[in-house]
Amino acid sequence: MRIKMTKSFQHFTILMIVIFFYNINRLHAQSNVIYEEDFNSKYNSWNDVRKNGKYSDIIKGNYKIHSSEKEMIRQFYNQIFINYKKNYSIEVKIKQVQGKTNQGYGIVWGANGWENSYFFIITSSGYFTIGEYSNGEYIEHEKWTKSKAIKPKGKYNILKLEKDAFNWIFYINGESVYTMRSRPFYGQMHGFMIQQAITCLVDYIKITNDLPEVEVASVSFAGKKKNLGTNINTSATEIAPIISPDGKTLYFARGNSKTNPNGYSDEADIWYSERQADGSWGPAKNIGKPLNNTGVNVVVNVMPDGNTMFLEGLYNSDGSFKSDQGISVTHKLPNGKWSVPKQVKIDNFYNKNIYETYFFTSDQQVLI
Repeated sequence: MRIKMTKSFQHFTILMIVIFFYNINRLHAQSNVIYEEDFNSKYNSWNDVRKNGKYSDIIKGNYKIHSSEKEMIRQFYNQIFINYKKNYSIEVKIKQVQGKTNQGYGIVWGANGWENSYFFIITSSGYFTIGEYSNGEYIEHEKWTKSKAIKPKGKYNILKLEKDAFNWIFYINGESVYTMRSRPFYGQMHGFMIQQAITCLVDYIKITNDLPEVEVASVSFAGKKKNLGTNINTSATEIAPIISPDGKTLYFARGNSKTNPNGYSDEADIWYSERQADGSWGPAKNIGKPLNNTGVNVVVNVMPDGNTMFLEGLYNSDGSFKSDQGISVTHKLPNGKWSVPKQVKIDNFYNKNIYETYFFTSDQQVLI
């Protein structure tokens, strides 16, 4: 992703203006889409479920999943919070492309590992089953049953689990095939399950959940994007731009770049550029240690004094990478260098996803 900017203005008092129009809409308790992934981008949390592309990959708008000859099952899931006491649904569009047609594939949900999980799977030969693993013990809720609703190998099938007040209702391509009493979740991991030595393509997964009444702000943006030139934008990945409050310094992260010191080309380093007299941005410089290390280094906020910055991730006392779970703060020293970042304590903080971003208000009292 390239850093872009809105229209620049005379006297260079600000870099960009982004106008937000807020239209507050009331959402009443109803089934709302809380998660949807169509796999049209390689940059999503499913891409790292199985490393190195051995068992999964994102290919042409599909999530490709594979199991080996030695495995009875393989599950692919992400943590997606569902309030299982409310009504919800999980819908998956999936097809088998390789392997024997008597091996199952479909939905896994409410899991905290394969040993404790529920599943609804079909075979390309026209059968479905519903069951669970409880402490590793297999429990069958519906035996393998023939269904004319199932499409053959090479054709997409839409599987859907729907929970109402009391029951789980299971659908294959819009046809209800089974109903049973709903159960509490073991955990909040949901996704896909395949059996032995088959390959499947997932076109999408969509989850709905009854939500309480909330207020949501819809946001619109005004302005034209503009490339900042070769001093900033390169063939690498420039992300997360932050402008200092005085408008004189641009901080950003550059990843996938051989120009990052120490050879950490697959991670992001913090870079900065200073505004020139003509209003342009000068050659970007790597901010160096101790703010950059082997982790993903990103500026979250620069405080109004220009001498305090919040950063993503946690650091050891020597400035080395400790964890990506949290926020750190650093201060500019009298010699112009930055101090080793220290952890900012946040009550009840957790993040189970591979992505996060933060923003502090200028008074440091609100974290978005």
